[in-house]
Amino acid sequence: MNDAGLGQVGDARAVGAFSFAQSAPVSAGIAESDDVIVLADARIDARDELLAELGSSDLRPPPSDPELILAAWRKWGEGCPQHLLGDYAFVVFDRSSGQMFCARDHVGARPLFYAEGAGWIACASDPAILLALPGVDDRLDDDVVLTRLLARRYVPFERTWHRGIRNLPCGHAMMAGPAPLRTWRYWKPGPRGRIRLPSAEDYARHLRALVEAAVEDRLRDSRRIGLHLSGGLDSTAIAAIAVPRLRECGAAEPVGFSWHRRDAKAAPEAEPAWSESVKRALDIDLHAVLPEADVLHDLLRRDVTRHPDPRNLLNELPVQLAAKRLGVDVILSGWGGDQGASFEGRGYRMELLAKGRLIRLWRDLDSGSLIGKVRQLGLVARALAGETFRRAEEPPKGYPSAALRRSAQFLPQRTVRKSSVTRTMTDLFDLGAIQSRLNTWAASGVRHGIEYRYPLLDRRVLEFVYSIPTDMFIRKGQARWLMREAMDDLLPETVKRHAGKVELLRVGDLAAALRPALDRLHAELRESPDGIERTDYLDMDGIDDWLSQENDTLKGQSQVRVALEFLKFPESCVSSSANTAEKQEPDLAQADA
Repeated sequence: MNDAGLGQVGDARAVGAFSFAQSAPVSAGIAESDDVIVLADARIDARDELLAELGSSDLRPPPSDPELILAAWRKWGEGCPQHLLGDYAFVVFDRSSGQMFCARDHVGARPLFYAEGAGWIACASDPAILLALPGVDDRLDDDVVLTRLLARRYVPFERTWHRGIRNLPCGHAMMAGPAPLRTWRYWKPGPRGRIRLPSAEDYARHLRALVEAAVEDRLRDSRRIGLHLSGGLDSTAIAAIAVPRLRECGAAEPVGFSWHRRDAKAAPEAEPAWSESVKRALDIDLHAVLPEADVLHDLLRRDVTRHPDPRNLLNELPVQLAAKRLGVDVILSGWGGDQGASFEGRGYRMELLAKGRLIRLWRDLDSGSLIGKVRQLGLVARALAGETFRRAEEPPKGYPSAALRRSAQFLPQRTVRKSSVTRTMTDLFDLGAIQSRLNTWAASGVRHGIEYRYPLLDRRVLEFVYSIPTDMFIRKGQARWLMREAMDDLLPETVKRHAGKVELLRVGDLAAALRPALDRLHAELRESPDGIERTDYLDMDGIDDWLSQENDTLKGQSQVRVALEFLKFPESCVSSSANTAEKQEPDLAQADA
């Protein structure tokens, strides 16, 4: 297993034709009783409620997370994921039935991959572990390669870079054994009936209670907690709930991390002022972790087919390095709120028009004049028509070779239909952006001893916001009304005032570090082109042309960057700098500027 290059491998078991291994995640564990073995990377929430559902059992208090999963398996069998709240990926080996059952949580916060051959199946928390096993087909999936090179979007959830490895999608379960392997989806986004409360404020109060419970469930089993602090609505709310509770129970002092630079004297509308206002309100240490060219260079030259996806790590890898140095093993993030609890209401006006609720739509238009409202109504009608009669999208751009374009198939891309609030929210969930980021941060985080937790992606929170009236998200002309109302007393005035985040400073700092990293890769391509593999997949002349241009805005860099990430540099080249990111301390701008 150590051939996977992951360092320590956690629990690994083989039972007959089945095997499973974990890359030593923070919360990995095992439970065994009679003929059943459970291996799990899990944090099971709402434990008291679950124990009540389980009724009488032989569990010794307090039960571990794998022990709770084992008890749930004994009571509900393959229906057990419906009863388990939290973040998890687990495998159940049942010797008595000769079956192996696997499941992932509803959002995919914990990864799970599998490979199968003649008479065997193996599961792992990291595909690199499977690639180290004999008999696993490690040939690249050319369809995935073409799609990733062209679109930079999200390929079907089950496909990976390699033909022989599959990803068990979020909200899915799998059964293998005497019968043929089968997978199914046990959870998907969407309304669970319709929730009706007496007033709009009651919806906000209920959301507040759910988010508080979600945060509290995610505070346990940690040495020191870090917090994403962008200064936005979601991360601020999470921090404002978490920090007092951590201090009350005597936990280690939490620490905040920001992707943009610090400036204690920044104007209220400036980017640094957002997180600075949260720092002052919570009296918390705030570290502005800026990207560095050396770290980005090493990140981009790693083999993307065997390492976490760099696109979600350009700003976050420096945070992980800083968090590790500061003794942080858990990071609470507000990621996912925009697609759920703090959804801004996209599609609401089109929904009103489609349902013929014209009086309500007219009242919702925020122009102060009759002519202005008529124009807004026309824009809504045009947008609805555009969603109803969509034109074919323009051909994607990128740098695959002509040979790859001819031989491989471009995989279908998911789209977001904005003709109603519910459809927009569910399509955003199924687009794949959430799952891509969660997978990447989990895989990269475990290499630094860090576990990510996302209170706003809690299943209780999501199922509530999917089931409430859609006018809770945009009300009285204010987008994200529900979350703002629910968290109003927790938010500093600076956070309340800014409605959106145009992060020009953060993007500028990233570009300033990314350009020299790309230039170094360009130099290596020219110095040793024969030692670099997979060039036959790419339009190397086109890549060279772009890299030769002087372009401070980095327009078009994403297509070039994904092509460079795909290249496989020789180990001799990698050795000079591959460990730079691990050895360097990132730029921790903590002092008041």
